[in-house]
Amino acid sequence: REVTYPYSDQRFMARWAKEILDEYPDFNIVGEVWTGETLFLSKYQGNTYFPREFDSNLPAITDFGIRDAFSKYLSGSAGLWEVYKTYAMDFAYRDPDNLVVFLDNHDIDRAMFLAKGDAAKFKIALTILLTTRGIPTIFYGTEIGINQGGHHGKIRFPFPGGFSHDSLNAFTSSGRTDEQDEIFNYLKTLLKLRRSEPAITEGQFVQLPPKDGLYIYFKESKNELITFVVNETDTLAESKLKNLRYKLEGKTEFIDLITGNTIPYSDNEIFKFEPKKVYMYKVN
Repeated sequence: REVTYPYSDQRFMARWAKEILDEYPDFNIVGEVWTGETLFLSKYQGNTYFPREFDSNLPAITDFGIRDAFSKYLSGSAGLWEVYKTYAMDFAYRDPDNLVVFLDNHDIDRAMFLAKGDAAKFKIALTILLTTRGIPTIFYGTEIGINQGGHHGKIRFPFPGGFSHDSLNAFTSSGRTDEQDEIFNYLKTLLKLRRSEPAITEGQFVQLPPKDGLYIYFKESKNELITFVVNETDTLAESKLKNLRYKLEGKTEFIDLITGNTIPYSDNEIFKFEPKKVYMYKVN
């Protein structure tokens, strides 16, 4: 990780990256470029589509663009349209799958703090982070929804547990609150799905514009199609999903990856989506 990349001697950094990757071609190098402007960010990735005096040879960069979109969603200043709009700019990157994505880190307010303690909203952002594209990074404490922000002392709030004088130990289920344990186990479920469903980590990411409170996207590999439906509203949503016909032609069933339940699919099947929840279906 090359910190504060734009402030460095970039010609030297480009030469350094080339020398390293020539010797160790399987290495990855990520440059920290702190801006949420996609078109600005994309010029720092190696082999950029945009004119530059020299190639950065930098395989990966920190995606502050999608982080800012998540921040606006979590804080309530924008809906998931902001996330959709940011992903829709992926054409500007040479390799969007090699962007490092995150909800929070050691310099910015924690995601749960931005969400004002709304665990359902927090879990939606966490799910999208781990099931779209890029290389997800989980900051310590995000796995239990640490709710801190405002200045660096709080952002870097110690993880509860690990030392003899700690009154709480969130390393164990019994030491976590009910909400912390729910978030912890939900994150474990997402990580297990990333291991067991290759399309999540290797498939092509395709999204549809949010409509009527539903944000729908797909991960598709050669042999697998997974459909994600996010209800970002506070009310129950119903849909026949007819706008998905072009992806679901010939498909007959949805398998809920969380519950394992099988749901028959047809043009007339009405799906119900609970408020502030993500549904993940393997489609057959």
